Amino acid sequence: MKRTLVALLSLSTLACGGLVESAKQSSSDRLSKEVAERSLEYALGADDIQITEGGAVIRTADGELRTQLGSELPADFPLTLPASLVAMSVTDFTQSDKKMWSIQANVQGDRAVAQASLAALDAEILAKGWTVTTTQDMAVDDGMLSMRAAEKGTESLTVATAGDGTEYVFQLSWIVKSTP
Repeated sequence: MKRTLVALLSLSTLACGGLVESAKQSSSDRLSKEVAERSLEYALGADDIQITEGGAVIRTADGELRTQLGSELPADFPLTLPASLVAMSVTDFTQSDKKMWSIQANVQGDRAVAQASLAALDAEILAKGWTVTTTQDMAVDDGMLSMRAAEKGTESLTVATAGDGTEYVFQLSWIVKSTP
């Protein structure tokens, strides 16, 4: 699991640095991509890494991690993002006994818009029969910090948001275990 987190951080660094974006069709670009993939495989002990335009796939003995920048939610994700939230990245990790998704979304608006987005997600969680296990809200200067956790059967869901009054980020995580 530690290697998976290192891999995710490494891929985020690559994406920010533009290496993922540079995966074009010229032979020098393909060679650069291949070198980056093999270097990451060696550094992380991964079985296979594939850098794609806007994302990557990492396969290890622990499972498979996929990350995609600016992508859409998985078709079976249990919540619908309010129109005010824009998905910036989607990561999924598969192990033999569970599957995990992590979605980062930015709010298009101020604190009132962020609060309305959180309220919409809260309502959907309850409407879909989830049991809310944790709710925390804190005002911080002009911003806010909020977190929700919910469970349903072998699934768990968290929604967290943080912002400074002008910019807000939501982090949604969904874990599905194959056994209780």
